[in-house]
Amino acid sequence: MEYSPSILILEDDPAGIRLITRKLEIARGDFIIHSTRTRAQFIEALKTQSYDCIIIDYTLPDIDGLQALRIAQELAPTTPAIIFTGSVGEEKAIECMKAGAYDYILKTNSSRLIAAVLSALEYKRLRLEKLRAEEELRRTHQQLIDILERISDGFLALDADWKVTYINKRGAQLLGKDADEFFGKVFWDIFPDSIGQPFYEEFVRALNEQKRLYLEEWYAPWRKWFETRIYPSPDGLSVFFRDVTDRKHSTVKKEEQN
Repeated sequence: MEYSPSILILEDDPAGIRLITRKLEIARGDFIIHSTRTRAQFIEALKTQSYDCIIIDYTLPDIDGLQALRIAQELAPTTPAIIFTGSVGEEKAIECMKAGAYDYILKTNSSRLIAAVLSALEYKRLRLEKLRAEEELRRTHQQLIDILERISDGFLALDADWKVTYINKRGAQLLGKDADEFFGKVFWDIFPDSIGQPFYEEFVRALNEQKRLYLEEWYAPWRKWFETRIYPSPDGLSVFFRDVTDRKHSTVKKEEQN
C-alpha cells in the first residue's frame, strides 16, 4: 500500500484553506489534509498526530507565523513547515527562515506552493532515513560496546596517532588504571616505559605494514607475560590482550619437572 502524506494547515480564513486544499488535491490526490484555525487547535493537532508537512499562514488573530514555527519546532521537530501568507516583509521572511521555516511563499505567488510541499516531503523522508540510520548505528555501536565489556580479554582501540579511542574495563584493569584515564591520550605517553619494548616495536610494525600480529612477550617493567593480538586498519589498531603470566610459569615448572 502506498503511503499518503499528511498535511497540516494553520489558516483562519476558510477561503485560504480551500485554496490550499484545492492546489494540493490537484497536484496529488492522496494527500491527507488537516486544517486548524486557532493556536489551541494547532497545538492540539501537533500533540495528537504526526504530519509530513505543515503550512502556516503568518497572520492570525491569536498567533503569528513565528510563534507557530516555534511551537512546530518544539512539538514536531522533524516536520518541515512552510509559511504561506498574503503579506510578509523581507525582514519577517528572514526571521521565519532563521526560526526554522523550510520555505516561505506569498499567496500572490501560490504556484510555488506545490513545488515547495513536494520538496519538503522529500526533505523529511531523507531526514528520517538519516535519523534511522544514525539510530541503527548507535544501537550497533552500543551492542559492540556491550560485547567488548563482557569478554574476559582486555581490548584497546588506538587511532593512527596512537590516541586511545576506547578501552574496555578489563583492559584498563590489566593495565592498572581506570578507563577514564585513557580516552583521548597518546598510549605511549601513558606508558613511556613501553617505548623500546617488543610491544612498542610490534604495534608500530602492525600499523606501518597493516599486518595482523600475534605475540606473547615478557613486559619487563611489570614482570608479566602478555598474549596480544593486533588487528590493524588505516585508521589505527584494535588490540586484544590478556595476562598469561600464571600459564607461562606453570609451563616452565612442568618443563623443569620433566
